[in-house]
Amino acid sequence: PDRGLGGSNVLEDARLLSSLLATSPIDLLTLTATYEREMFKRAKVAVQESEEAAIAFAKLRSGQ
Repeated sequence: PDRGLGGSNVLEDARLLSSLLATSPIDLLTLTATYEREMFKRAKVAVQESEEAAIAFAKLRSGQ
């Protein structure tokens, strides 16, 4: 939460989804698969960065 990753990801999700929906004709199965693949890839990075930040913060608090 301290770096705004959730909010940034929501905005990127909206950009990606609107871009995919602008394609014609719309193939919902392909659109959904593409959207999920990109969303999960980006979310995985955000979760890893958050975990690393939490570990670093815990080390600071414990004096390590």
